[in-house]
Amino acid sequence: LTVYHIFVHFSVFRYILVDPWLAPKDSFGCFASLPESMPFKACDSQKSFISMPICDLPKSVDEILSNVDYYIVTHIHPDHIDMNLDGTVGNPLDKKIPVLVQNEDDAQIFKNSGFANVQVLSENGLYINDIKITKVPALHGTNIPCGSAMGFVMQGNNIMKELNIMEATVFTSPNPLTLICSQNNDGTTNLAPICFVSYLSFNPPMIGFATGKQSHTGKRVRETGKAIVTIPSENLAQTVMAYGSSTGENTNKVEENHVDMMPIQDSTIQISVDTRLAMIATLKQSLEVGDHILHICQVDKFLGDESKKGLYAWNGFSKVATAIEG
Repeated sequence: LTVYHIFVHFSVFRYILVDPWLAPKDSFGCFASLPESMPFKACDSQKSFISMPICDLPKSVDEILSNVDYYIVTHIHPDHIDMNLDGTVGNPLDKKIPVLVQNEDDAQIFKNSGFANVQVLSENGLYINDIKITKVPALHGTNIPCGSAMGFVMQGNNIMKELNIMEATVFTSPNPLTLICSQNNDGTTNLAPICFVSYLSFNPPMIGFATGKQSHTGKRVRETGKAIVTIPSENLAQTVMAYGSSTGENTNKVEENHVDMMPIQDSTIQISVDTRLAMIATLKQSLEVGDHILHICQVDKFLGDESKKGLYAWNGFSKVATAIEG
């Protein structure tokens, strides 16, 4: 005689409430005291004199019923749904909310009780948005048959929530992380962490990276037509995070962060000694894309050091680490 309120929550709708028996503790009396108009009895005679419900509700009725989208009633017995002496059911429930039941007999009881949307669940299943709910057989009473009842199975189908682009970057983690090396007006090298980067072509080898419209790095690449796109190694993890918090327009970030640099043959731009891959590139085209500018570059030369582990952006762009941490 114990009641369990089952809530099922999905992102596409809010709640399904199963077998909503909401009477206060002891308020229904016991099976032995039911009038003849309610011909129910406990299959176990020892339970016939136990007052029902035997426990308090975990929350108030208003809290339980708030945000419910569907009711499922596996069968109509007074310890599964609130019943009146005249045989009507579900007094505390919102009668505009759809009810799923096992058969036409139960459906008629709910209709007679004023419920506007009553559906019989079938073995073929019913779709609610992207959730399929299917009726399955149920054994009601393990030793003594207690009447017909149903079980049900819920299957999710492409249950996906809508994301913004920053949330999407968490799902794609780890994301590419590069240090774009460009040349300042005074000939020094500027370094900027950029995650919006991708290979574009094999022949000729092309890459693309996007910077904000006001980005100092983007301006320098467009003015000079040159950049070195690098994959930093794990020794630069803390430094890369520091780079992202300031602009190199008025600050020499290389000196400020004490980064050891090395020259690259046939280039006036230097790179960090802690580099796994360097792509020496020439700008071919720049395009405005939303709030960014896409720089399309041809790679003139690839240089790599396989002894170093490259860094990636994790949890969106909230931290940097190697692809296999530890």
